[in-house]
Amino acid sequence: MDNKYTVVAYKPDSSDTCRGCLMASYPSDCRLFVGVNRHQLIEHWAQIKAHVLDQGEVEYCVTVLSSFNGAPVVVFSDQGIDHSEHWDYNQLVNPEQTEYPKLAEQFNQLVEIQAEAVVLAKQIVDQRNAKLAEQRSQEIAKQKQDTEDREKKQLAALLAKYRQHEPNPTI
Repeated sequence: MDNKYTVVAYKPDSSDTCRGCLMASYPSDCRLFVGVNRHQLIEHWAQIKAHVLDQGEVEYCVTVLSSFNGAPVVVFSDQGIDHSEHWDYNQLVNPEQTEYPKLAEQFNQLVEIQAEAVVLAKQIVDQRNAKLAEQRSQEIAKQKQDTEDREKKQLAALLAKYRQHEPNPTI
């Protein structure tokens, strides 16, 4: 049976200031994905973490809710875990010592999922950066070619002008 997750990604209002001047402001945003499987969860999480942020913009906080086979809901956030009174953190990271082995198993699965999402987000960012670098190198090559073409035309025009005004030598 495939586990289902609910993902809440929230980004609060933020602003960019420089020496007391407001340079930009960014609105809050909330993204909600309900009933996603493990693969979809990794994809959504990676896309959110790979989101391009402007200077001074606050990043998304991703919270994952999960419930497996009637076990309690596990709340996992990339900003830290929910330290509620329902479980002890040491029991979650040491499943053999817990009275809630399913809960510890779920928590550890979410840690693994987060690690996979981070790796995928890095790949997304690397691909985006490689594409931008390729576009930039193409733009530079085009600018260089345009400059060379323009200089050749200018040289040809100057040579033609010089030849017109050049006195005819008589022998």
